[in-house]
Amino acid sequence: MEILRKCPCCQSEAEFVDIPVSNSLLWQVSCRHCGLSSELDNDRIVCLRQWNRREREDHLKVKLFFVTTGGALLSVIGFVLGIALGFNGGFS
Repeated sequence: MEILRKCPCCQSEAEFVDIPVSNSLLWQVSCRHCGLSSELDNDRIVCLRQWNRREREDHLKVKLFFVTTGGALLSVIGFVLGIALGFNGGFS
């Protein structure tokens, strides 16, 4: 069986919470510290997988952010260095 990973936001422990809704029992994974939670589902394994997938997706978003902003930052630095060194791109 898969292990319930820590919260992707605060790295605290997460737990399963059972919630009775309309004569049935739904499951949710919730962080004990910050309250971040997964969607409700009637299958505990589905909740576990949704929670664990969230961590991987959040790491990908952070990497994508740095890749996209890093390229823009390098372009700005190159532009500023070009101006400082007197390069005008052939324009008078």
